[in-house]
Amino acid sequence: MSENVKSEKKIKLIIGNSGIKCNRCKMLESNIKKAIEEFKNEGIEFSIETLNVTRPEVIEKFGPLATPVLFFDDTVVSTGSIPNAKRISSALKMYLDKM
Repeated sequence: MSENVKSEKKIKLIIGNSGIKCNRCKMLESNIKKAIEEFKNEGIEFSIETLNVTRPEVIEKFGPLATPVLFFDDTVVSTGSIPNAKRISSALKMYLDKM
């Protein structure tokens, strides 16, 4: 058996902003990084990306969103607030249970 076992679970964590990485978005990113530390030994692959939620195609898909926005893959988790690491971690656990 290979020592480099690939994760079966991959989650894209997306920070929605208005095209500018504001302080609120930076705080959200910091909280995300703290939250995913809890999962580091569970074989889950996380990526953190940004998305300009003011783009027409994003508004068409999700409707107008207040920034910052937290997405897990294509699911809106929070909008207009900065959830703390504990809240993000709890949301991740629920999301993983549904995978």
